Formats: sequence, C-alpha cells, structure tokens
Amino acid sequence: MALIGNFSTGSIDHQLVFGVDWGEFTRTVELFTGTAAPIDLFNPVYEQPLSSFSLAFNGGFYRSTLGIYVQDQVTLTDNLNLLLGGRFDLSTETNRDFPTGTETNQTSDAFSPRVGIVYQPIEPISLYASYSRSFTPLTGTTFEGDLFQPERGTQCFNPNVVPNMK
Repeated sequence: MALIGNFSTGSIDHQLVFGVDWGEFTRTVELFTGTAAPIDLFNPVYEQPLSSFSLAFNGGFYRSTLGIYVQDQVTLTDNLNLLLGGRFDLSTETNRDFPTGTETNQTSDAFSPRVGIVYQPIEPISLYASYSRSFTPLTGTTFEGDLFQPERGTQCFNPNVVPNMK
C-alpha cells in the first residue's frame, strides 16, 4: 500500500511517497537422500534402485516481514532533481525440525537509505549520482542448522551520463 502526495514549499516541488508492505512465507520440506549405483556414460542403465534411502530433513520454514518506506522526490529547479528516501524492514524467521521438535528463531531489522541527484545541463543529457542500501531476509539453514543471516547490499555513488529518454 502506498500513498503519493504532490505539494510545493515555495518554489520547490515535492512528490512524497509513503508506503507499507507486509508478507508471510511458509514452506514445509521433506528432503530424502540416497546412494545410487554408478552410471556408465557409454552404456547407461537407467532406473536402477537406490541402495539406501533415508529422510535427511523434515521441517518447515516461516518468515514474516514488515516494510515501511518514505521517499521525497524534490524538484529544486527545472534541471535539478533530488531524491531522498529510506526504508525500515523487520523480519522474523522460524525454522522447525519436525522429528526432533526443535525450533530456531531469528529477528532481523534494517534501515536502508536511498539518495539520488539528477542534473540536466542541456535537454539531451542527464547527469546523475545515487546511493542506496538493500536488505533481503533469506530462508534456510546452514549445515550446522543455523538460520541464514539476511543479505545486505550497497549501491555506491555512481556518476553516469545517460541520454534523455523523454
């Protein structure tokens, strides 16, 4: 859900965006492993029975996420725009091992800023630079059974010249 508002403070125009998103993810997994007979590459015999077959994992994953964001696109002059924004994420993950009855929980939160500037010295050219961070919760466990840590990303200051696409 997002709300968008346009307003001016003197000669400066603003487009303000405020939003909230929420999601849930649930997955149940039964993972079996087995040992197969070797296959001759030049004379393969298909559909051979597995010599051993066992349940490697039986469990479930649950994740709940909440994101709140705000962004202001500011028109300072006809050829200069500024973007300021931020997002706060909250994520709760649970991993359940059904046979043992164990449960692992993890709560993560992050603030991700976003800043950008566009300068258009002449009609066919726009110069821009930006910086942003990202946050992505991951589902699953390590070999030791610990929940994966959320992924963080950074897009650094990156000046570019692009043709105007108007």
